[in-house]
Amino acid sequence: MDSYETKIAKQDERIRKLEEENQKLQGIKEYVEESRRIQNENQEKIKTVVSELGSLIDSINKNYVPKEKFDQLANEVHGNKSSSKVTPAANESSKKETSNDAAAAVSAKALAGKDSATLLKEADDLYAKKSYNDAQTYYKELLNRNYKPAKVNFTLGEIAYTQKAYSGAIEYYKASIALHDKAAYIPTLLYHTGSSFDKLGKGKEAQSFYKALKENYPTSPEAKSVK
Repeated sequence: MDSYETKIAKQDERIRKLEEENQKLQGIKEYVEESRRIQNENQEKIKTVVSELGSLIDSINKNYVPKEKFDQLANEVHGNKSSSKVTPAANESSKKETSNDAAAAVSAKALAGKDSATLLKEADDLYAKKSYNDAQTYYKELLNRNYKPAKVNFTLGEIAYTQKAYSGAIEYYKASIALHDKAAYIPTLLYHTGSSFDKLGKGKEAQSFYKALKENYPTSPEAKSVK
C-alpha cells in the first residue's frame, strides 16, 4: 500500500493538474470573449458605414449634376452645338437608344421563362466574358425576382464601377452590404465604394471607407492596396 506521504503527493499532483486545466479553460474563455467583443465592434463599424453610405448617396442625388446635363454644359463650354438642337448624329443616337430599349425588353421577356439558378449562372458567365450590358439585363431580372439580391446588387455595382457610373455603383454597393455584410466580397465592395467617392471628388467620404476596410480586413489585398 502507498504510504501516507505518497498519497499526499499524488493528491497534490492531481490538484496541480486540475489548476493547470482550469487556467487553460480560463484562457480559452478570455479568448472567446475577446473574439466576440472584436466581432461586435466590427459589426457596429459596418453598420455605421452603411448608415453613412445612405446619407452620402442622398447628398449625391441632391447635389450632383446629372451626367446628361454635365455633358451638355461641357459641350457648350467647348463651343459645340447646343444639345437642345437635334443634329443628325443626336437623332441617330436617339434611334439607337430606342432600338436598344426594344432589344432589352425582348431579352427580358425571353429571360422570364428561365429558372433563377440557370439565369444566375448565365449572368455570371456573361460577366466573366465582360459582356456587361447583357449581364446587366440578366442580373436586373434576378433582382426583380429577389433572387440572391446581395450578390446580384454587388455585381451590378461592379458593372457600374467598370463603366465609370460611380454614383450608380455606390447605390448598388449600399443595397448589397445592407443585405449581407459578411460576404467574401465585402473588402472589394468597401474598396470600390471608397474609390467611387474618390472619382466623384469626395475624398473625405472615400477615406471613411478605406479606413473601415483597413480596420476590418487588414490582411486583404484591397486593404494593402490603399495608400
